[in-house]
Parts: sequence; structure tokens; C-alpha cells
Amino acid sequence: MVNAIDCNTHLSLLDIIKQCTYVGMADDILALLQYKIQLYLVNVVTLSRELMYQQAVRRFAHFNAIQLSNPASVFELLMIALDEEEQAGLWQENDGPKDEIAKLNMRLLEKKAELLAEYFGIRIDRQGNRHSLPLVPDQYTADMDRFPRFAWTLANDVDWDEEKECFESLAASIGDFYALHPPLLPNPSGKD
Repeated sequence: MVNAIDCNTHLSLLDIIKQCTYVGMADDILALLQYKIQLYLVNVVTLSRELMYQQAVRRFAHFNAIQLSNPASVFELLMIALDEEEQAGLWQENDGPKDEIAKLNMRLLEKKAELLAEYFGIRIDRQGNRHSLPLVPDQYTADMDRFPRFAWTLANDVDWDEEKECFESLAASIGDFYALHPPLLPNPSGKD
């Protein structure tokens, strides 16, 4: 997976990202970056998601972990995520009872607990409590408001059947959790 990332790297774009200067936010998700005398409009959500995905792939089986001061109930996280799905119109009563869906997803994550702990630093105990999260970029904490959504994506967006696809989709879920989401970065002038 690392080799695929390295082989598909666009060296000119990589140089722009490495050497650019952050100018400010153009709107909720687009940032202006200056490279030499050129300005670039960049989708920060997409860029940060890709960066975090690549970091997750590179740290595979070597994650530092953030220990949670209070273990988080996976079931409760999934119920919150289902409530968010309902508010977004993505879950309806005919999809089945939320508590049953949450229990099925919790059982799946409990079955995958050893793999999640060994390769990604995500520790779930036998009582269904999450004790740690992977630390993707050092000294950066993800938006914990997205924690329930992260539990949901681990249970629903990961291809658990094929090894390569499993690790890629796990890295993508971690990347999405750590990515910046609106509202994003403050304007460097300190205004707004």
C-alpha cells in the first residue's frame, strides 16, 4: 500500500504542498495557498483526508495510541451515530431497530478487536468499551465530535473480507476521522 502511494505521487504537486504558504480560507472548505507567485485554491477536507490516509498507511502496525481517560461504550457511540444518520435522513424505521443495528455493529467490532488493536492501536475490551484511538499525526487530536461517526464507519465502511481492501478501508476510515471538517481553520489575520 505504501508502494502504491509512492508510485502514484505527483512530484510537482508534492513540491507545491511542501513549499506553499497558507494565505487564508476562501470559504468553509477551500483554502488559498501561495507557491512562488501562484495562488492555488485547495479543498482542505479532501487534502487533509488524503494526508491522514497516507499517514495511517505508513504507520500500519506502528501506531501510537491515545488512551481514553474514560472508556467509551461502542454501543453508545453507535447509537449516537445512528441518531445522526436519522437526522441526516440516512436511517429510517423500516431499516430496523437502532438498538439491534448498534448491537450487530458492536459485535462485529468486538470480533475484530484483536486486528484493530494490533495494527491500528484501537483497543476494544470484551465489554464493548473502546480504550484507545490511533494517533495518526503526532500532537494532533481529531475532532472528538466525530468519534461516533468513526465507530460507525469502522463497522460499516470497512471491507472485512479481503485483507488488502480491509487495511485500505480501515486506513480510509482513520483518515476521514482525523481529516479537517467544516468549520476549518481560522483566517491567519485573526479576523473572522
